[in-house]
Amino acid sequence: MWYPKVDTDVLTQMLKYWDLIVLSIALVLLVILGIWGIIRVKRWGQHDEQTFLSPEEEIAAYRRLLEQGVLSQEEFDRVRARLEQPSLRPDPSPSPEPPASEPKM
Repeated sequence: MWYPKVDTDVLTQMLKYWDLIVLSIALVLLVILGIWGIIRVKRWGQHDEQTFLSPEEEIAAYRRLLEQGVLSQEEFDRVRARLEQPSLRPDPSPSPEPPASEPKM
């Protein structure tokens, strides 16, 4: 019976470096995962920096909806009253600076 000749040297060499191949693949996957994580964190940080409308801008937007007929006058009045409440307005005064400490000797 005839069997094909198998080059056992190539197979032996592949098995010899199998652990190196697996570790290399694991390292590449780890680097890709790290890059993906960095990109996600940067996008998350940029998402938090979105600007919000001031109460006056929101009232103007709701006024446009009233003029288009999307809101009734009663709904607009409720929204305007809620947005004009002082508790919802940000404090325009800057926060006080902490007192300067004297240098210690």
